Amino acid sequence: MAINKGNVAAKKTGGQPDTPSIKSADGLTLEESDIIPLTILKPETKILVSGDTGAGKTAQLGLLAELMYVLSGGKPTVLFTMDEGGFMTIDPLIECGVVKIVTYDDEIPPWIWIKHALKGEAKIEGQWHKLTDPAKCAMVGYEGLTAFAEFMLEDLSRHSAEHPNQSVGGDSAWTFSVSDGDEELKLASNTMSHYGLVQMRIMHEILKSKPGVPSIWTALLTRAADPMGGGVLGPMTVGKAQAPTISRLFDLTFRINASPNAQELVHELFLETHNDKQAKGSKVIANSRLPLSGAKGAPVMKRIVPASIVSALQQIQARHGSAVDETKARLARMMGKKA
Repeated sequence: MAINKGNVAAKKTGGQPDTPSIKSADGLTLEESDIIPLTILKPETKILVSGDTGAGKTAQLGLLAELMYVLSGGKPTVLFTMDEGGFMTIDPLIECGVVKIVTYDDEIPPWIWIKHALKGEAKIEGQWHKLTDPAKCAMVGYEGLTAFAEFMLEDLSRHSAEHPNQSVGGDSAWTFSVSDGDEELKLASNTMSHYGLVQMRIMHEILKSKPGVPSIWTALLTRAADPMGGGVLGPMTVGKAQAPTISRLFDLTFRINASPNAQELVHELFLETHNDKQAKGSKVIANSRLPLSGAKGAPVMKRIVPASIVSALQQIQARHGSAVDETKARLARMMGKKA
C-alpha cells in the first residue's frame, strides 16, 4: 500500500484534527503572530530546502505545513517520501493529520512512482488517485530530491545486473554475482550514461511537475566545482554536475545549516548564496529571488536564526509588496513629469 495509513489517520476531538505545535531543534514554535496569509505561494510555486543530514530540513517543512493547515482551515500537506531517514521530527503533525505521508511502494518502478508523485498521485488498490486536489490539500512535500535521484540510479544498476547484454548510451557496466548454496546475488556498477540519464530525468520531472498546490522539496548538499572557479555546495542529485545549477528549476531555494555552540545546535536558514564557514573557499547556493526595489520599505535578512521558513517567506512577501508600491510611485512621478 502506497499510503501509510497508520500515519495518515487523524486523531479527532469534536470532529476536527488537533493542531499541534512543531518545534525545531532550536525550540522554534509557530506562534499566533505567524498566522499571516502567504499570498506569495501560488499553485505552481516550488521551494527547495537543502542541507546536511540533521540540519532541520524536515522540521522546516513541518513548520510550513502547520501554517498552511491553519491558513487553509484544516487542509493537510501530503508528503511523498523516498527518504530512508524517516520523519520523526514531524510525528506530532502526522498524528494530528496536519501532514499525510505517502511512502514509496517498491513494487512500482521508481521512475513511474516519481512521475505520478510529482502530479500528486498515489497508487491505491491498483489505481492512481490524485491526493493534492486544492479543495482538500494545502501543500505537497517531496523528500527528497536526493533520494529520488538515488533510487533511479540504483534501479539502473539493478537492470544492468539482470540484463548484462543491454546498455544505456553504449556504455557497459561491470557485473558479477556471488552465491551461497542455492542463493545467488547479481550485482552491477553504474556507468556515466546512467548518471546522465538520471540527471536529465530529474530535471524533466521537476520542470513538468504540476501537483496543483505549492510544493516544498528537501535535498542533501554536495560539493562540486563552480564553473566560474572555486567550489560550490549545492543540492545533491547524483554525481556533482547539477549541484551549481539545479536550483534554477525552483522559485525559492534556501540552505539550512546546524552549527554547534557550547550547549546546543544553532539552526540557521540562509536566503542568499553565501560563503560557507566550514568548507573554506566554497559558496553555498541559495536564492530568494528578491526584486531590486523595495529594500528600504521591507528589508530581508540574508540569514535567519533560529531558522524559520515561515519568517523567510513573510519577509520575501513583504519585499515584493514594497517593490510594487515603490514601482507604482516611481512610475506615477515619471508619468506626471512627462504630462
